[in-house]
Amino acid sequence: MQKNIFNPESLIRDFKRNNIPFVIEKTLFTKKIISKYGTHRWNAKTELTFRDLLFIKKVKDYANQLNNIPKKIDRKKIYYVNRNTERIEKLNVLKRDLFEIDLTGAYWELAFRFEYISETLYNEGLQVDKKVRLIALGNLAKRTAVLEYTGSEFLPIHYLKSEQTENIFFDVAQHTDDIMRRLAILAGDEYLFYWVDGIFIKGQKTVEIISEFLDSNEIKFKIVHLQVIKFIKNNLIKVQHLKNEKEKKRIFNFS
Repeated sequence: MQKNIFNPESLIRDFKRNNIPFVIEKTLFTKKIISKYGTHRWNAKTELTFRDLLFIKKVKDYANQLNNIPKKIDRKKIYYVNRNTERIEKLNVLKRDLFEIDLTGAYWELAFRFEYISETLYNEGLQVDKKVRLIALGNLAKRTAVLEYTGSEFLPIHYLKSEQTENIFFDVAQHTDDIMRRLAILAGDEYLFYWVDGIFIKGQKTVEIISEFLDSNEIKFKIVHLQVIKFIKNNLIKVQHLKNEKEKKRIFNFS
């Protein structure tokens, strides 16, 4: 006997064969099939542990009871990546005085600063992987895919937004982007590009200017010395760290 007799694929086949209406709701972590016979739930395959999933749920539950969430955010004005196109087009390879300045846990730190997470959640988040923290915040803006079967045909798929909590994520993303744009302005001609919460620049003096600004605003950061930045065709940028850095090479795709 199968361990789970309500296998989703076989259940869907049975419903269709017998012309029984049902609705499928799917997120990153779960899948639900809803019919007159009840609701059947499955967890999606994931590398996240039970502890990770519990933590993600805690963040969501806390957010659901907040009353300080912005009502409206213009998402079209949020840039997660940006590059100094004019500077890049003039260059092919850079090999001297190259730096990456990363904001340390930018999204998590801002979420705490804006009181979107409690101090307890903040400290607990520091004990989990960075990826889990980002997923927890991203989950506040998750979309649920909904696919309805009428008994004879599937209707076009549509999506349900997390209207109660999604603007927490977008507010944090907006403020992170504001900081990165400010750093780009401070860097001037030595600004190369930024990627979410890391800015790539040239010149030790530029590092000092940006560091002073971040320190004065109590924004945590780290500085990584780079060996090579190469601008490749098709909107690709390759970054090579110094030999003593753990992460030797990375590719950034601006397509």
